Amino acid sequence: MPVTETESLAALPAHGFVRDYVDHAMKLTDSPVAYHLATGLATLATCIDPNLHIWFGGTRLYAPVWMLLVGRSGADRKTTAVAIGSDLLRDINIDLIGDEPGSPEGLRDSLKSNPKQTIFYPEFGEFLQKSNNESSQFAAIRSMMVKLYDCHTVNVRLSSRRLTMENPRLSVLAACTSSHIEEYTGPVDYHGGFMSRFATIHARRERSFSNPPRPDEAERGALIARLTELHTQSAGLCQGFDSRAESILNQWQAQIVAHYASNAPEWTRGAVARAPTLARKVALLYAADFGKAMHGQPFEITLDELVPALSFAELHLKSIIEVTEKLTGSRYGKERKNILAVMERDPTVPCSFSEFLRHTMPRIEKRRAIQILDSLVSEGIAFAF
Repeated sequence: MPVTETESLAALPAHGFVRDYVDHAMKLTDSPVAYHLATGLATLATCIDPNLHIWFGGTRLYAPVWMLLVGRSGADRKTTAVAIGSDLLRDINIDLIGDEPGSPEGLRDSLKSNPKQTIFYPEFGEFLQKSNNESSQFAAIRSMMVKLYDCHTVNVRLSSRRLTMENPRLSVLAACTSSHIEEYTGPVDYHGGFMSRFATIHARRERSFSNPPRPDEAERGALIARLTELHTQSAGLCQGFDSRAESILNQWQAQIVAHYASNAPEWTRGAVARAPTLARKVALLYAADFGKAMHGQPFEITLDELVPALSFAELHLKSIIEVTEKLTGSRYGKERKNILAVMERDPTVPCSFSEFLRHTMPRIEKRRAIQILDSLVSEGIAFAF
């Protein structure tokens, strides 16, 4: 089941910019509430102090987030939800909105000019399709974006060229249909790759507007004023969670994440394992929103910020299970079955990889075959060329 309106409303914080943003957006469109929540968080992440971070796993964890809205084409208003957030940022500072890159160099140059930005992909399926070809520029962009996710300086060697991006703060807000995910992604992307880095929100439209109203200019002005204020403020040093919040976080990691890990397909382990990281990022965003992060003094994250962050992470966990379960009956599932059939003919007879591909019917692209074989190896199915 996709995320419901009831679950989404329960995950909202009681106050702050994100709450006000969702309340405002709900009046403008019948897009799912969960889409507005994800968009509000991505919009907030774009505007806060780029130095805001929390220590996690021996390194600094910064606040930028990658959000992926998944739903039906046309019916669920994904693009509309994305547009409301991007229009707000455009009125604050156009430089906060990154262009969709057409090459690794283009992405590098964009981040060099504006290290803190959000790339909006209202039609993310197109990017997935283009980047599915391993020899394309878009495959190189996809690989580079994985390196940018952690917000540390990135040096990439492309042929004879070296691309350097200093301290990037890249957020992503993308919208995609389930069919594009089924067609152009596979388990390797979720096991620990590109797709596992997204907070995935899969929802369905439950409300219906026959004639959406114009925005309330006073409400919209207040949202812009708040984001502008955050854009100019310096964050204090996060000293972690207070004792109550840390206790709840530890219990949540042990119980909730373990539950999803044991009930999820093998290839979702990477996405599930990143849920505690997502929860910390969102808690950090809420500390900037209505906590003490932007007071300029050292601060701790409390239950006020942590509880709605955990609720959002659970929306992601539910969504990622729902979305990836469909991969077994997709193009990937058929290609996996095909490869297994070839392997079972006579696994003792050695052959080259090119010979192996010639035996698959229909012919499977090299990149996808490698992904499927990597997944089979991770599942304990031995096969070697």
